[in-house]
Amino acid sequence: MNKAYDQLALALTAALVVARRRAHPLALELSTGIDRRVLTPLAPETGIAAPAYERLQSERAYIVRMHSLLLSAMRADLGLLDPGAEATLIFTTKEVESGVLSDRSTAAGRSGVQLIELLEDFGVTPLLGAEEDYVMSDALMAQCEVLYNSVSPNFQAVLRHIGDEIHLAIRPDVTDERLDEIYDIAVRLVEAGLRGNIHRRDGLDGSSLFLIDATHKAGMERV
Repeated sequence: MNKAYDQLALALTAALVVARRRAHPLALELSTGIDRRVLTPLAPETGIAAPAYERLQSERAYIVRMHSLLLSAMRADLGLLDPGAEATLIFTTKEVESGVLSDRSTAAGRSGVQLIELLEDFGVTPLLGAEEDYVMSDALMAQCEVLYNSVSPNFQAVLRHIGDEIHLAIRPDVTDERLDEIYDIAVRLVEAGLRGNIHRRDGLDGSSLFLIDATHKAGMERV
């Protein structure tokens, strides 16, 4: 993985020197496209979760492919690529620019039920007092409101990480559509090794707490 990333960084540096019509859009994509967070997934004593390894491999495949495309684009800009290969490069570059390769998350295109199964595969369990689908009981919701309302008055879900354990609980008053979005957000956060824009709060017991609210969006946006 490190070797592939180093090769890509070297090719990108060279491409920026000669970047013209073919290399420019690919260099631009690479400047923001790589999600380095997934390259170092959580590694509990039981080992890296299967979907985390799958996500790592998909990012590696993206890096290798973009590395190859960038080298071809540099050759095209220098007039060293034959017309047939350049036509293929143009088509592939349009695909890249359209965003076809952008969402490489394991959550992409999954239904709510599939996202629940994915969370289970990641080792995420319901917070004590939540149902199997991670939805809070009324008693747990009342408890969480006491604990977290002062920190985040509009929180919709709580994700807690301590040691090798990850727990999730979601308010029962969110809509079904938002429930699926929170599953999506939780998957993307866990597959990124719990690194993202959702503010982490460290507890006195050594736990890390993430409060998901309405400002956190599902989908390709990096949480």
